[in-house]
Amino acid sequence: MLKRLFASLAAILLAALPAAALPDDTLFEKLKAAPNDEAAAQIAGDIQMGWRESGSATVDLLLARAAEAEGFGDHETARGHYDRIILIEPKFAEAWYRRAGSFFVEENTKEALRDLNEALAIEPRHFVAWFNLGILFEQLGGEKQALEAYREALKIYPAFPEALAAEVRLTRSVDGLPL
Repeated sequence: MLKRLFASLAAILLAALPAAALPDDTLFEKLKAAPNDEAAAQIAGDIQMGWRESGSATVDLLLARAAEAEGFGDHETARGHYDRIILIEPKFAEAWYRRAGSFFVEENTKEALRDLNEALAIEPRHFVAWFNLGILFEQLGGEKQALEAYREALKIYPAFPEALAAEVRLTRSVDGLPL
């Protein structure tokens, strides 16, 4: 009886938790139609804030602790937190994206590539993941693939300054024009 009561209470509490605040299509439409770079940057920031909200207090706490560990340069601890987040919420793209960044800093390109691909499979509009995929491809000597990744980021966030600069630079290089 007590076990059933506890299970019912747990189900009620879980149902009361807020859902993940994933950015909706409207925000992405506004991002594409932003009247200027400043407005686009504000909308992009709102989208990124939405990606950081999992809907789980535990996951959000682990994400904050991982970010703190990374701030201190402790990528191993951060990765441990990301690993836990992924075990708890495997469809939370931001955890995959951030763990990729941790792998990238430590030059583990194979794992970084895997995690970026996983983040993009979950959230194909993650323009920052596309941008970082471009950086990764570029470092591996895949200029054409990097250019494609930067262009994917720009399809989502046309005013993305770093992606625009990378696209200009690589378009020249890939097309054989002098830099």
